[in-house]
Amino acid sequence: MVELRLSHCAGLALVVLTACSDPITLDDETGADGSTSVNSAATDGATTNEPATEKPTTDAATTADDTTSTDPTNDGDTTEDGPEPTSAGEDSGSLGNDHGVVLFEFERSPSTTDDPFVGTTQIEITLLYRECLIDFYAANPNFQQQGIDGEMVFGNALGPGLCEPADPGFVQCSALSIYQELDVASQLNVLYDVSGPIEDQQLRFGPIPTAALANCAGGGNPIVRVGSAGAVRGIDAAGETIWWAESFSPNEAATDQSAPITIRVAPTS
Repeated sequence: MVELRLSHCAGLALVVLTACSDPITLDDETGADGSTSVNSAATDGATTNEPATEKPTTDAATTADDTTSTDPTNDGDTTEDGPEPTSAGEDSGSLGNDHGVVLFEFERSPSTTDDPFVGTTQIEITLLYRECLIDFYAANPNFQQQGIDGEMVFGNALGPGLCEPADPGFVQCSALSIYQELDVASQLNVLYDVSGPIEDQQLRFGPIPTAALANCAGGGNPIVRVGSAGAVRGIDAAGETIWWAESFSPNEAATDQSAPITIRVAPTS
């Protein structure tokens, strides 16, 4: 498991994370349809319906400032069975390097009258990998977060990578950390520093391999899934969780699909 983290590993208690490898943060030098409520979301046994309050401390991170996280030298020592990146013009993905994103859109829950987004300084999202992506990373360790190709892909997603271009309708953000877990729960965690409006705005989450790179069995798509209420949460300046997902629809998304996952937010208290 690998994490990209700015200054510390803030995060989730919704999974038990073990066998962490070195996290990567900005401080280092270097679609399936269907509405899902927090009471009905599947968890694969990897997450719970309890909101995340604290990410296990780990000293294995790499940041956007890491000298090894953004443009590692590749001398051709890739794994023999790893897929080659697609040619320009095929399916390079919205992030380039054959990787893309899924989109989130934030709404106020119908049961919430006051604006739950007031005071939000960070947003944390954790999505589960579905079968195709689990198989892809098992077969291609060079594309894992600390693999030869993965270091570049994940490093480039830090900072402005996931947050540009700053289009109207998108949350103003910077990706502070990215943390990949492949041992206990196969999932991806991203922590964002945010500012400006959040309600009815979108946020990009990734990096996720494109269908061309993942080469899913039976021509399927690389899919990630929301597993619980605490999988999407808002954090204030004191580090406290002030809102989470009351419901989400759909609960899954494929790389670079146009329709976002809509998160209906409710305050934690």
